[in-house]
Amino acid sequence: MLMKKGVVVGGSISGCAIAILLSRLGFKLTVLERSSGIMKGQGAGIMLPVALVEKCIELDLFDADIPRLPIVGRTFYREASREEFPVKIWDQSLQGFALNWIDVYRNLRKRLKESWIHPRMNVIDIHREDSGYLLKTASQASYTADFVIAADGGESIVRKQWASGTENYAGYIAWRGTLADSSNDMINRIQCYTWADGHLLLYPIPAVDYEKTGKLLINWLIYERTDRDQLPLRLTDSQYVVHSRSVPATLLHETQRQYLHSLAKAHFPKAIADIVVGTAHPFIQVIHDFQMDPYPDDGLLFVGDAAATLRPHSASGVTKALGNAIELHRLLLVNPEMPLSALFKQWKGSQQKNNAEEVDKAKKMGDALVMNPPDWQTMDQGRMDAWWTKLMLGHTWFATQPLNHARETPIKNTPLRAKL
Repeated sequence: MLMKKGVVVGGSISGCAIAILLSRLGFKLTVLERSSGIMKGQGAGIMLPVALVEKCIELDLFDADIPRLPIVGRTFYREASREEFPVKIWDQSLQGFALNWIDVYRNLRKRLKESWIHPRMNVIDIHREDSGYLLKTASQASYTADFVIAADGGESIVRKQWASGTENYAGYIAWRGTLADSSNDMINRIQCYTWADGHLLLYPIPAVDYEKTGKLLINWLIYERTDRDQLPLRLTDSQYVVHSRSVPATLLHETQRQYLHSLAKAHFPKAIADIVVGTAHPFIQVIHDFQMDPYPDDGLLFVGDAAATLRPHSASGVTKALGNAIELHRLLLVNPEMPLSALFKQWKGSQQKNNAEEVDKAKKMGDALVMNPPDWQTMDQGRMDAWWTKLMLGHTWFATQPLNHARETPIKNTPLRAKL
């Protein structure tokens, strides 16, 4: 491997993970990050495969005691009047860990040397030269590299210049938020409340100070079918800026907040609606499908959401980001004598195939769960089991795959508790 100097564009989870692992193979990495410093906030919930979390600990990407809660299943309920107790229609066993996004980011970020990270560097141009690449930023800074890794997310600037692909609106949005769990009665299951235009799911995640306090957050998400012509309204923030993909927490327009509250009160049990209404800073994400087309340059890689965007029913973007970094690291580690361009080409081919399979699976799950769901009012355990089996023909999903070892003992303050 002769090419040793690389630039990673993007300093979030994908960029951090790839920079950490490649640096351990002897590469000199520079991470160009658009933001001004370490990200802060109370985070949001993600679910990761047990095997992936364990691999990240093994590779020293995560601390051994990174806050995580075991998820052992999910329960679906059909819509009922606010006066009635929700009717359970399905229990499904699952295997996974619920984590707080901010904990994953912090675990990775602290493993990066500060000298590697160049904040406030917005890349605006990448030029291919005989000796490698020349990158220019909005602040007139220039960087040279033997190879470039684009880890700059779903709206990748690098991708817009160097690759193509069609992004398709899935037909629905996600309202999201977290609320402190003051009731202390969460369980280690995902609870799903169905309604005509989507469903709500919620589960516990560690709060940002979990290591000291053992406190939990209720992480919730509502999928709602939304006509494309309604998106500009939903995505107009409190400063009347119209966003394209999401409205961040703290910027949701009051009109949309009131709409969300009305939706929750109309379709979900009071205890669940109160969680939504009690959330101080909900936010919106538009759900898309995207996979990048094959591209010829073997000194340039796209990882995480820059390469593909999945509907989050099958796997989080974090799962994909960490998986990309680990897979590339493994390939380079076991082939030290091969040219880097040949290894990059091999990895790109594998990534393209895997992304195609994952995008297809996520589309099918989203169609079945949101766009064209069964008549939830007629479903029961047997019908749901048959529905799920048919849906997943030809596919596997990490959350329903049996583990090859005994479940890890939950860390502190994660006992099974009574249902909300």
